[in-house]
Amino acid sequence: DGAELDHDTDPTAADSDEDGLADGREIEVGTNATLADTDGDSLADGAEVAGETEGGVAIPDADPLRMDLYVQVSVSNGTDPYSEAERAELRGTWADLPVDNPDGSTGVELHLDQRELNETHVIEEAGDYGRLKERYGADSLGNRSGVYRHLLLLEIDRDYAGRAAAPGTFSVVGGGYTRSFDGLRYRVFVAVHELLHNVVGRLDEDNRCPSEFDGTNAQFHTCEGWLSYDRPDEARFLPDGLAEELERDGLLPADSHR
Repeated sequence: DGAELDHDTDPTAADSDEDGLADGREIEVGTNATLADTDGDSLADGAEVAGETEGGVAIPDADPLRMDLYVQVSVSNGTDPYSEAERAELRGTWADLPVDNPDGSTGVELHLDQRELNETHVIEEAGDYGRLKERYGADSLGNRSGVYRHLLLLEIDRDYAGRAAAPGTFSVVGGGYTRSFDGLRYRVFVAVHELLHNVVGRLDEDNRCPSEFDGTNAQFHTCEGWLSYDRPDEARFLPDGLAEELERDGLLPADSHR
């Protein structure tokens, strides 16, 4: 009990923070025994150590001391899937984000599971995004819902290259945007932008950009960096204020949505 008091844990409970990991085991692993999600990625410490959530969802290579982001990419018929090089670009970009982790590292570990959708979807009309979000957002991933984000890679014939719930699970990225900017493929850049919307949501007031965005849009975009509308070769960085916001709030839960 004396040791438990030293660690601010509850001597009357085997698992003070109810994260599925006993207090003694938390001390061994290095996680915070009074905080269910030490690294702030919305995955309980116990699940990350076990490699499986309470609902039975496999979360391979999860680390309770480093943020993990799990994304299922569903590819529409007629759209080229992300190549291995593009997937490496995505993982590398998230790994390079200047966000501090409890283990002393920086960045977010992105875990991608790419699958064929076996259906054809094209966003052409104003209501198409909403219909796809209704069908493929929220609970569309079965027991993965609330754990994985769902990104649809498809053709978009509108005045945007991607959209996302902010915060939330669902996003779409135009698969036909294959041009590269300073070595980074545009559809990779768009995926980073949209997934950031998923995990950050509404920005702190100091990080918003009302000078460049009208109305509600200003609440979700920065004046520079990944969440701006600057050219991709000029926007491949996370502003300090947004990095601090991510460190403080962590990755917003996958089951939250606007």
